Amino acid sequence: MTTSTPPFSLKHAVKPIDIFTRRHDRQFTHPDIIKFEKAFTGGLNNSYKYVMVATPYPYYDETRENPYVLVSNDGVCFVEDAIPNPIEPYPGKDYHNSDPDFVYVKGFFHLFWRLRQISTNKGWIMVRKSRDLVNWGKKYMCSILPAPLSPAVLYDIHENLWKMWGVVEGEWRVAYYESVDGLDWEFGGYTNIPQHILWNSLKLNCWHLDVNKTRLGKKYLALLVYASGPGGRAPTYLFYGESDDSVDWVVYREPVLTPLPNSWQSSKIYRSTFIIEEGKIKVWYSAASSGSFLRRLNIKLLGRRIGSGRWGIGYTEASIDFVSRRETTLNVISE
Repeated sequence: MTTSTPPFSLKHAVKPIDIFTRRHDRQFTHPDIIKFEKAFTGGLNNSYKYVMVATPYPYYDETRENPYVLVSNDGVCFVEDAIPNPIEPYPGKDYHNSDPDFVYVKGFFHLFWRLRQISTNKGWIMVRKSRDLVNWGKKYMCSILPAPLSPAVLYDIHENLWKMWGVVEGEWRVAYYESVDGLDWEFGGYTNIPQHILWNSLKLNCWHLDVNKTRLGKKYLALLVYASGPGGRAPTYLFYGESDDSVDWVVYREPVLTPLPNSWQSSKIYRSTFIIEEGKIKVWYSAASSGSFLRRLNIKLLGRRIGSGRWGIGYTEASIDFVSRRETTLNVISE
């Protein structure tokens, strides 16, 4: 189901957030965020309030698109501290990692990501977990085939159940899954999130998403990326949706954030993540600049695809009045 004007809109970040890594990685994309009200230390040298997973994606280089975990105390300057990035290294020729998602449950961080075989376009959802962000267990393959794009995972404390949403490539439907342990998943049906939205004279297809749930009101909220064609074709736009039951959604047909001409975010507003607290929705969104026509030639020089735009993650927020000021989402950790 779709309706018109969303209950908030977002302003563009002036510049991407700062991310400092030992390898001097830049151009990060596809963030997912966890916030601790009481700073987390674990095995780190210092304590931090924000923990984010994201992937480097310099000039669309898939070999670098491996999940990094980063920490911050202000939400706009992130570092590695002692975290052994990338958590999952490059899987080798004909494979690539992408689409990470992060959940903190009962003292453990669970890092999900999508592994794809390029030649067959087959995908698998993988997961590793850690108690301290420094020591990570072995990876497991989740029982979901075919693996959807952009898995959005949460642990529903109200139902004691793992839940996942993901986009079925080619069909652009959003599938829903449930699990009791985060490893063995059952298909729960297709949601009614629109496969396509008409905007700005374009027929956009659903592409990436993030889902969370409010702690008090028990409402599911989503930020959804709609693209101008397969592969996340530009321009892409960010939309907002909400649900009472995981499957039946209201999606607003006007975007909450659009590409900004002549800027670092002129081509794509991409996968985004959010928390709700203090009467605000706080959003970290990935975006890309336009690049040039030379990208169509697919020529690489020193690992860089000539003509490609640059990636970055921006931070923005908006006041909201559709939840109480005491409301938080499940990725805000209070214990």
